[in-house]
Amino acid sequence: MTVDQSGTREGVPERFVPSDMRGQLIEAEHVSRYRWAAKMAEGKRVLDAGCGTAYGAAMMAEAGAAEVVGIDIAESVLESVRGEMPQGVELRVGDLTALDVEDDQFDLIVCFEVIEHFEDPDVVLDELSRVLAEGGVLLVSSPNRGMYPPGNPHHHHEFTPDELTQTLGTRFTAVQLLRQQDFVTSAILSTPLFEEAAQEPLTDLPLYKLAAQQAGEELFTLAVASNGDLPAMCSLATLASHLAIHEWVSVLEGQEKALQKHRRYIQELETRVQEREHLESRLLETEQRLARLPEMEQKLERLEPVERELVVTHAELVSVKSSFSWRITQPLRNAKAYLRVLRPGRR
Repeated sequence: MTVDQSGTREGVPERFVPSDMRGQLIEAEHVSRYRWAAKMAEGKRVLDAGCGTAYGAAMMAEAGAAEVVGIDIAESVLESVRGEMPQGVELRVGDLTALDVEDDQFDLIVCFEVIEHFEDPDVVLDELSRVLAEGGVLLVSSPNRGMYPPGNPHHHHEFTPDELTQTLGTRFTAVQLLRQQDFVTSAILSTPLFEEAAQEPLTDLPLYKLAAQQAGEELFTLAVASNGDLPAMCSLATLASHLAIHEWVSVLEGQEKALQKHRRYIQELETRVQEREHLESRLLETEQRLARLPEMEQKLERLEPVERELVVTHAELVSVKSSFSWRITQPLRNAKAYLRVLRPGRR
């Protein structure tokens, strides 16, 4: 049976699957976080909280961690990748809101793009704090709600940088934020470097940054938290495939077509609503007129015969005066009246 490792819903994957998303921007985003964390994994007891497909747990083990435990609620996903794990990685099915782990068990805990998936992320952070050893370090990330595109069906609460600082500050004595952003890069490479997917740092590739941004404008916020001294954390970048830009353009074009279709549909609905309101107004007016008919008939029946005849005659007179023949003979009647003024003795 094929396992849906991504957990895709409404076209949005819940977790990163390396084999399906190789070279895409999403790989650069996810792998960068674990490469960043792996630099301090050597010799540590590591917990990968919400490990998903456990690619990050494997990276921690390969970086020299003493032991790595990956915990996730998706049992079928863990089973599908268990055979791919290097030595030293243990995968467990578990709920991060109630970890079956004793206190103070891990020197390093990584929890990347996970806490926003919980209705009550504070419970998860309480559990991670409980199982973190004295002086241990927690590395956690969240999409920045102020910058991250809204509408992810898997997310309950995305933290702003200030919120992440505040909530971690209630549990740890030291908190430091780092900023993760996606940039468009133009690289000049030798042919061998151009043709390979380098897994090692490109030490001879100077990196220049042209765009300046303010803190808080990042797409993802990463935090380092501890009740001890904070480690010195490095900066790094990972280049994704150039195809990512074409995919963005394609996605944007598709979204624009969908928006245009929705706009036309909304205009049609608005026109229908206006027509309906007009018809409802005419119907109400007709109903009001019909409601007055019995009253008018009763009044007419109560009139004396002469008065009734007067009403009918008046109605006929109004009808005659509004007729076409009456209007076109108006000049003749005016001439006749003029002659009576000139010759008052004759009729």
